[in-house]
Amino acid sequence: MEYKQMTLAEWLDIKQKLKQNISSAKDKLNGLKKDFVRIGYLLRKIDDNELYKQDGYKSIAEFAKAECGLSPSDTTRFIQINKKYSVDGNSEELRPEFLEYGQSKLAAMLALPDADLNMITPQTSREDIRELNRFNKSDPEQGADDDIDQLIRDFYISQELVRKAVTVKDDPKALRELIAPSGSRSFRKGKWFIMFHENKINIKEYAGIVKEISWEEFTTTTAKVLEKYELEYISKKQEETDGHRENSEDNKQDSIRSGADDERNSIGNGGNVGKTEENENIPKSQQSETEHETDNNIPEPITEKNVGYPEKPEGEKEQEKEVIAPAQKPSKPALIPSEETVLKEDKKSIIRWDKMKSMSISEVAELLHLGYKSHHLTFNSITDVENWLSEEMEK
Repeated sequence: MEYKQMTLAEWLDIKQKLKQNISSAKDKLNGLKKDFVRIGYLLRKIDDNELYKQDGYKSIAEFAKAECGLSPSDTTRFIQINKKYSVDGNSEELRPEFLEYGQSKLAAMLALPDADLNMITPQTSREDIRELNRFNKSDPEQGADDDIDQLIRDFYISQELVRKAVTVKDDPKALRELIAPSGSRSFRKGKWFIMFHENKINIKEYAGIVKEISWEEFTTTTAKVLEKYELEYISKKQEETDGHRENSEDNKQDSIRSGADDERNSIGNGGNVGKTEENENIPKSQQSETEHETDNNIPEPITEKNVGYPEKPEGEKEQEKEVIAPAQKPSKPALIPSEETVLKEDKKSIIRWDKMKSMSISEVAELLHLGYKSHHLTFNSITDVENWLSEEMEK
């Protein structure tokens, strides 16, 4: 603005209008943005013509502080608002497209380049505007989210909207209500910034041109992105399931190999640890199927005696003893309790079901097999099984 010689009356009139507008802005709750434009216009007029010098001030900031009680930052903000939002950039009137904006949003938009103003609507929150400002000032990581499809995919995942979006992925209206129920929402990742509005969507690439798309276009892209995501998700779950199965089979084979190694080691050490006179007559295959751990970690065979079934007649036992040569009878290791001690402990009774609770799966399976094989356990009815489980047996 060119310097203009002004009479004292005109100068006093400008100062009076300035103070009246500031007073009006402080008293009003509505229409503040129009007052801000007028205040900015008068301050610019005083500053451009250096009229503050007529009252002995050295700057517009010094004048505004003394005469109007404005801080230097407020004075600068009023001038910037007038330049950016007034008709023709230098008038007392606010541009029509900004009539519905609050003064706080107009202030937040001051730092935005003119090309970004189309990304803001009256429904846009002040925080979203500030986030756009931060995006413009940042240095986003290059290579992240190279295309818009990846951006949209990451949006749904990060906002935990995938499941809901899948159900409405073909409905633009329902998708809009899901994403931006208040009429505005923003999302930023990598070199992209996306702003959702009620009637449009703006996508900006860092330091690039703002692109506008419709909700119909966005819905089409969403359907494609989510269908691809679902296929990837299903494939990933299948791979995890297959991997779990492979691990289970590997663990099973390792367990089998470990058991075989233990058996070979036992044979290499003499093969007689844990044997008694009673289990020497049991075939080796049956012994390996029926062994289980005792308190002193010595394998103890599951026989008809210790599962609560009648012992064989004394005559049969004597015959079996005569078959075994004395030289074959191993000496009992010190860790194995005496036969008398074992017999005393075995005389204590316990319900079969209670004993099974403390047994491993393989031990329970062996017990069921032995009961079925000895005809003590039948499966003719549930009652038969219940009675068998309720029977007393020796520990």
